[in-house]
Amino acid sequence: MSLSQMVVGAKDAAAGRGLQEIANRNLDFGRVRSLKLDSQARRIEVELDLHGESEAVHVVIEDYRLGESPEGLTITAGKITTSRQWLTVLAQRFVVGRPWTLPMQPAAQLLVTRLI
Repeated sequence: MSLSQMVVGAKDAAAGRGLQEIANRNLDFGRVRSLKLDSQARRIEVELDLHGESEAVHVVIEDYRLGESPEGLTITAGKITTSRQWLTVLAQRFVVGRPWTLPMQPAAQLLVTRLI
């Protein structure tokens, strides 16, 4: 593994922890158990514990794009697959291609934008 790959891996791990913390503060239907970010592949893997579900839900977001809005950092998914077929269908219909805003303070937004 090259030095640049190690640096990117460390940045991805730090950004993933930050995104997980932000998500857990803002989700009212469960919590993020784990979040793995691969910025070079533009891929995010998430394990969610959702209220009413007996097992964790696995979500893969691919070809994501980052943006900014007055409310915070936006993430737009190019593709989403999940461990629940019905949830994948809903994500494809209502989430893919639409920006999702992560509300953050300006300093945190700048940090996360530089890390991802």
